[in-house]
Amino acid sequence: MRLNPTANPIHASDDEIRAAVSEAMPPPLLCSVAHLTGDVSVLRDDLRHDPMKLLEPNSGFSDEQLAESRSVASDALIAYRDAGCIAAPAPRAA
Repeated sequence: MRLNPTANPIHASDDEIRAAVSEAMPPPLLCSVAHLTGDVSVLRDDLRHDPMKLLEPNSGFSDEQLAESRSVASDALIAYRDAGCIAAPAPRAA
């Protein structure tokens, strides 16, 4: 189920997209990007959250993981925009 079934098209420039995700935390960012675009390749094992590190600074993500997560998300959003902003279909029950 989508909370907003009609996603607004992205008209932002590459730099604006990168700036928009520059402070986002990886877990919700990557899940949201995967949900919107249907590109589950952004949900990489090396960028997964360790719940045991939740209370550490940056939830335990290294600076490299933060940067890579944001880069992966930005690239996926740019590709989504360039492809015409066609949202992925709603998930189906298993």
